[in-house]
Amino acid sequence: MPKMNGKILMQHIRILRPGMRCLFMSGYTANVIAHQGVVDKDVFLLQKPFSREALAGRLREVMQGPQGS
Repeated sequence: MPKMNGKILMQHIRILRPGMRCLFMSGYTANVIAHQGVVDKDVFLLQKPFSREALAGRLREVMQGPQGS
């Protein structure tokens, strides 16, 4: 996304929808992402590549998680 990354997009969306849940997808390792401060502890992450089953399972986790996650 030009001029914006996923974290900034999520911040803008949560202004309009504070309870919106977010699932980030990345080819980077979780350590690299956490080190760069891209994903907060209340944001879900799915590593690429992933299967349809892994996507479905992670979406279930996100949708069933506590409000605000």
